[in-house]
Amino acid sequence: TALVSLLAASSVSALPTGPGSCDSPTPFTGGPHTNEIGTSSFAGVGLQVKIGDTVLDPNTPFNVPIGMDHKIEISSTGTMFKGFLLKLFKNGTDTTGFFTTTNALAQVLNNCANMDAAGLGHNSNVPKTAADGTLNIPSAMSDLKLEVASVISASFAAGSVHYLSDYTINAIDEGATMAPTMAPTSAAAPSRSALAASAVAGIACAVGSMFL
Repeated sequence: TALVSLLAASSVSALPTGPGSCDSPTPFTGGPHTNEIGTSSFAGVGLQVKIGDTVLDPNTPFNVPIGMDHKIEISSTGTMFKGFLLKLFKNGTDTTGFFTTTNALAQVLNNCANMDAAGLGHNSNVPKTAADGTLNIPSAMSDLKLEVASVISASFAAGSVHYLSDYTINAIDEGATMAPTMAPTSAAAPSRSALAASAVAGIACAVGSMFL
């Protein structure tokens, strides 16, 4: 069985060394991917995407603090997958460079950069249970879209078994959302003139009492 992973629209050749397309809403075009078997959610097939320790939910936007490295991982608790693509983008915004990786099973994708999108994908069709990279968003922005695709298997005879899911990411500036903290204030110390006047009044009172 040959994996034909994430083909570009004009291509029908196998690309086991990485995704050949960064198209939306689906990168699966041509070849065996034409005969597709898929679902809109990873949950039913044991696939999941995590940022840090949190499993993402397609129905719940996820907030990511800006300017920090966050581990982002695609993994399977069931059947191993051969290919994958994580695409992070927002129309009108350049998100290239938001993904990096040192994982031996992953690579940053230049074909996503050509679309001003951040892309992370497989670099071989070796069956795998997990692959990861690093997400770092430098400035605050909302409603980033994270599209994730995973290929379980693909052949011209049997067609393609692949799954798609998408998520909403908000990049937040935690410092800007914190209420300012006021420094504690102390009672003003009495001035020297006030202290002197008080002392004079005290002496006058003492002297006056001597003649009573």
